[in-house]
Amino acid sequence: MTVYKKRKNGTTSKYWYYNFEFNGTRYNKSTGKVSKAEALEFEANVKAQLKERYDQCMTDGGRDIKLVNAVDLAIEKPTERPRGIKQDRRKIQIWGDFLSWLNEFFPKVTLMNEVTRPIAEGYVSYLRTYGKHNKVIKQGRKKAFVANHLLSTKTLNSYHKEIQWVFDQLIADAGLSRNL
Repeated sequence: MTVYKKRKNGTTSKYWYYNFEFNGTRYNKSTGKVSKAEALEFEANVKAQLKERYDQCMTDGGRDIKLVNAVDLAIEKPTERPRGIKQDRRKIQIWGDFLSWLNEFFPKVTLMNEVTRPIAEGYVSYLRTYGKHNKVIKQGRKKAFVANHLLSTKTLNSYHKEIQWVFDQLIADAGLSRNL
């Protein structure tokens, strides 16, 4: 249990603050309490509520989402602003590259909740070292060609961002707390 009083300009605040990490997220707020004992009790209540919500999410919201269907489910989710068709195609193309990499290196991984952080980091590392996994590029009706070059930093970031977007869209549906 970590409670403390903030100091500013040589003076100490009259209220106690809590500071802890739960499930990868830092929580740092005022308890609004003057007594240390009350502040410790308040912090324990906040932690209990967070744990209860986490446990409820893991038991109630979780369903098995196949990786093959994940990008389509993510695209179908409502958004504040409509996306363009090209953006959706790009997401599908990047997700397809991720799936082809997964099928080669981790063929038993078929569900979202089976993708761990080391697997995701392995894909990003592969992108940095070798470029895209699926190197055949088609441009409309034109003849396909093979790209044998590495990806730029901007493209690497784009790949990482789009894959993270799919997981972010479906994190609650899959019953995941924090995946990647």
